[in-house]
Amino acid sequence: MVALMTAITAGCVNLPGDDAGNEDDEDEEDEEEEYSDAPTVGYQESELNFGDFVRRFISDKTLQICGILLEKFETNSVHTNHCIVKLLHRIAVDCGMPAMLFQASLFRIFQRAMSSPNPEHKEMRRFGRFIVQKFLETAETNSKVFIEMLFWKKVKDAVEITEGYGSTSTKSYSVKNLWTEEQEDELTRLCNEFMSTNPPGSNPVDWIMENLINRDRSRVSVIKKLKELHLWSRESVAELKRSAREWSQEEEDQLRELVPEFLNAESE
Repeated sequence: MVALMTAITAGCVNLPGDDAGNEDDEDEEDEEEEYSDAPTVGYQESELNFGDFVRRFISDKTLQICGILLEKFETNSVHTNHCIVKLLHRIAVDCGMPAMLFQASLFRIFQRAMSSPNPEHKEMRRFGRFIVQKFLETAETNSKVFIEMLFWKKVKDAVEITEGYGSTSTKSYSVKNLWTEEQEDELTRLCNEFMSTNPPGSNPVDWIMENLINRDRSRVSVIKKLKELHLWSRESVAELKRSAREWSQEEEDQLRELVPEFLNAESE
């Protein structure tokens, strides 16, 4: 028995089932080789500007729904009122768009909340005073804000109320640079289509710009939006910015002629 155990330990004796074990090892090696040839999936971190991300979801329809819900703030639960006020606070303070809340129906609700003795409405009263204060500050420089109270406003309208009418023509708030949700969906669809078809000899941005409905988009605007939507990694976007069309033969010949002239001019 001792000799048998010594032989097994030394590997001189094959126990039943050893051949099957060897076959399993060979299968595992084959599988490892098979998986090693498979393409690897890479992941890359990218910085998320949360403020810009949230602003994409601000709309006048959202504010209208909040107004409808707040109409019954007396009978709403405390949690419901808190969630609505929190959402309005994010729009007015975190996103810097208090002018979107300059609306007569909302002011009427704030007025009712301020006259309510219920301590559960304290948060709404405090927020209402903040919005009214911003409204009065804006009225000192824009008397038309009283008329604006009659309408629900989009982001563009809110910017013009506080920054001045026509200010959206500047680079930061240009109407041309603003993207609607439908346009972002179109850009996402075109990007996925290019990645799936990969047209030969085509630059991704050039191809997307040629197929966009709005042909007035600049190259920088398209690349910036691709980056915001995380459709390309940071390195890919940087490469796209550096990418340019191929030089023609005439341009290459002209460059070769200019280089010696430039070198001679430097030596003189």
